[in-house]
Amino acid sequence: VAHNTYLATSSGNVGIGTTTPDNLLTVLGNELTANAILHLNASDNFNTSVINALTLDHVLKSPVNSTGGVGVSILFRASDNASQLYNIGNISAVLYNATNGSQKGAITFSTVGADTGDGSFGHLTERMRIDGTGNIGIANTIPNATLDVSGNVYLSAANPIINMSGPVIRKSGNDIVISD
Repeated sequence: VAHNTYLATSSGNVGIGTTTPDNLLTVLGNELTANAILHLNASDNFNTSVINALTLDHVLKSPVNSTGGVGVSILFRASDNASQLYNIGNISAVLYNATNGSQKGAITFSTVGADTGDGSFGHLTERMRIDGTGNIGIANTIPNATLDVSGNVYLSAANPIINMSGPVIRKSGNDIVISD
């Protein structure tokens, strides 16, 4: 065991760079500049493959009553100017239909808004979801179309172009026009 690796035998926690690990594995890196705390490197000779460099599992000990809403996430946090660890965002993979044979999953992206003063250090709010049918919801947790945006869409360009097929609904002055 190297000098900066610590195994807490009474709790079973492992620390790298710390003598007081507070999780099953705590890795502490101080004064990082160009190097990462964790580097995963997988190589192959095929040059065309995609590999799982990291697998996150959430295994239920009693899955019989699970109908959905379980998953795993990656939480992003940073210290604010009061040295409080603040939740700033997360990416979650959620199994929203856990019925065997008809499972559906989603990837969600959440960010935090302004602190509400309740001591929570950031309320994460889902901002975007890609559901199990491929629909994308922005500000919408139940997208009903390939792209379902709740709110305004702003396009900024010298000549914004949107290619559409099928009927088009547009506003012209005070009129709403439906055309092919």
